Amino acid sequence: MRTRYIEVLPYDPAWADDFRKIKDELMKALEGHDVSVEHVGSTSVHGMAAKPIIDIDIVVYGSMDKVIKALAEAGYEHEGDLGIAGREAFRYVGKKHLRTHHLYACPKGSSELRRHILFRNWLCSHAEDAAEYSEVKLEAARLYPEDIDKYIEHKSEVIERIYRKCGLIPSDYEQTFADKLGFDRLEPIERGWSGDRKYKAVRADGSAVLLRLSPIERREFRKRLFDIVSSLPEDIPMSRPLEHGEEGEWVYTSYTWVDGVDAEQEVPKLDRKEQYRLGYAAGQALRKIHVIPVPEGADSWEDYFGRKIDRKLSQYGECHLSYEDGDKIIEFIENNRHLIKGRQGCFQHGDYHVGNMMLEKGEIVIIDFDRFDFGDPWEEFNRIVWCAQAAPAFAAGQIDGYFDRDIPEDFFPLMALYIAVNTISSLPWAIPFGQEQIDVFIAQEKEIMKWYDSFSVTVPKWYSEYHNK
Repeated sequence: MRTRYIEVLPYDPAWADDFRKIKDELMKALEGHDVSVEHVGSTSVHGMAAKPIIDIDIVVYGSMDKVIKALAEAGYEHEGDLGIAGREAFRYVGKKHLRTHHLYACPKGSSELRRHILFRNWLCSHAEDAAEYSEVKLEAARLYPEDIDKYIEHKSEVIERIYRKCGLIPSDYEQTFADKLGFDRLEPIERGWSGDRKYKAVRADGSAVLLRLSPIERREFRKRLFDIVSSLPEDIPMSRPLEHGEEGEWVYTSYTWVDGVDAEQEVPKLDRKEQYRLGYAAGQALRKIHVIPVPEGADSWEDYFGRKIDRKLSQYGECHLSYEDGDKIIEFIENNRHLIKGRQGCFQHGDYHVGNMMLEKGEIVIIDFDRFDFGDPWEEFNRIVWCAQAAPAFAAGQIDGYFDRDIPEDFFPLMALYIAVNTISSLPWAIPFGQEQIDVFIAQEKEIMKWYDSFSVTVPKWYSEYHNK
């Protein structure tokens, strides 16, 4: 029997700060290497009880050998994979200025990295499972404070149940779908925050489709989305729906496979002229997405979005965090909410930004309509913030492409309003996902305030500066 004292503590917000300090040192040590650093394990989940040890994965996109060498120079001794394929473990001596941490390096796409990320993301977005897992860990530590084997065994049933929910333990249904739909194999895809299971479904001849499995409770949503997206114009560059159906407790939808790269990663590497061209194409595609009208009987946009503004402001006021200059955003919203009066609605992608686009043969392809909605078409530009942060020329091109360079006079004030509402709502949204997400939106808000000069102007600086160069 292996023994050591096991300490599980209630969530401590300081863990997020501890991770940032370690990450900063790692990124300095790995400067010039193609890596990213992920906070994983229970300390990465807001509200989760955990052993006060920070688990960290270095995601290696290039040479593992060079990363191992750089870490050795920074005081981390390589221990091999310790019997677990898909990760390289490291130990260290000293570093008392940092929180105790476990450090691993994982090649991009490794099964161990996928397990860590998928489990973390699931717990971040499923509060009931996170609460159950916290409770069983606290209970296990109380019952077996000096028996690590029994501690692990006590919580294993809950872990297995959550693993099955998030797709980490393969189930018979995967083979059922592979056989039913004529696929040779299913390769899991770990991207995204939804509870759906996503796969690259590969046929014997090597051709592939995107296969998405949803719980049967989402059958109406999935059918409606499939029908709507199937009716979009054929000339929109997008992953197109192919087949939809049900099998047991699951709803399946297949889409054309996009054999490309993430636009969010690749567009910033391009020159400004090419960024603008791709953004222009994205704007033209968005205009075509907006051809489907709002269903009959829907509330007016003024009533619907007016209620949404009230709800978002209330949520912001009730959360325990605030932006340093949030009062200026709220003032701008209240002074400009009248702009939504008389606006007409249409079908919306719902999350239109460079993170939901890919580059295939050098051209933009739109993916993931899973957050679709109906509303003012110009509201779709509330997510252009992500585009502007990645590549301002791309964002400028998206606006110009949407309007064919003939920008209506009332567009920029409305876009500013929609960005302001989205900004004020992002902070309470981020809280369940932990300090890292909170920090993302606090930093983003500061950048937005610079673009809009604390919302004293309505044309963002990145747009005017692009056209003034």
